[in-house]
Amino acid sequence: MHQVRLKPDHRAGLLAVNAGLGPALVTSTEVYFDGTHLGQWNLSAFHHVFAGAPREPVISALFTGSTLLPGDKKYLLLLDPFDDTADAWFWEMVAGRLRIEIRYESLYGGENFHAAPPPL
Repeated sequence: MHQVRLKPDHRAGLLAVNAGLGPALVTSTEVYFDGTHLGQWNLSAFHHVFAGAPREPVISALFTGSTLLPGDKKYLLLLDPFDDTADAWFWEMVAGRLRIEIRYESLYGGENFHAAPPPL
């Protein structure tokens, strides 16, 4: 449901994607930074992760009850523009130190699907 990707259009971020056939209903999110659990993905977790960063990316939250329709894409974090040299700190943080797990269900409910990058 999500991916880390360096975009050729000079943007970088963490993108949640619903590649399924039906809507994905978010049941919870969990954030880990440097192995420490911070709770759900919200403004408080964002401020903890990016305290002291050279600049702040754009943030979007996936609150419990949020829905991603089939084909929807939503940046949880977006740095635009992204410069390979000046913003290397962001890429290192998103790809190596930050882990956001998303739990979701279909409209039928009860599946408890889980999307997360490989363990750090």
